[in-house]
Amino acid sequence: MAVVVDQRGIVIAQYQKVHCFSFVNEDRHFREGTAPTFFTIKNVLCSLAICYDLRFPGLFEAIATRAPSVIFVIANWPSLRIAQWDALLKARALDCAAAVVGVNRVGGGDGQSYPGHSSVYGPNGERLINIGHATLRTCRIDCDAVKVHRMRFPSLRDKRRSLYAQLLLQ
Repeated sequence: MAVVVDQRGIVIAQYQKVHCFSFVNEDRHFREGTAPTFFTIKNVLCSLAICYDLRFPGLFEAIATRAPSVIFVIANWPSLRIAQWDALLKARALDCAAAVVGVNRVGGGDGQSYPGHSSVYGPNGERLINIGHATLRTCRIDCDAVKVHRMRFPSLRDKRRSLYAQLLLQ
């Protein structure tokens, strides 16, 4: 579960991971969540996902219906699959026409190495920053630019969600 706390220390959102990672038996030990979570920081609509959720575009499709400007993804993504982490963060930014902030674990454990490799992608898939091992950096996300991108490239408006739902039922 992820908890979002504001600057006063008040919990403003909670999110239960929707997709448990059966490869490591999470499904045997944790209950899956059933819906995305949305919250506002300084008048900016945000959402979040946890690790394995990143592999499921359907969840991000549901998130995109509310058009958050920023989506945070916290993860425990190992070095072995870091190229997938990069590809999926970029894809979800494009899918949602949003800034996607991917924050990954650093260090080792359970026989795995975790490289950090945290990144921020803009709504057009451009990587705005990549942070290596145990480094603290900042990245300014221009939420007005997210809005401009959505007006110029209206992919969220053009999605045919009712058709997709019908196709899934076939």
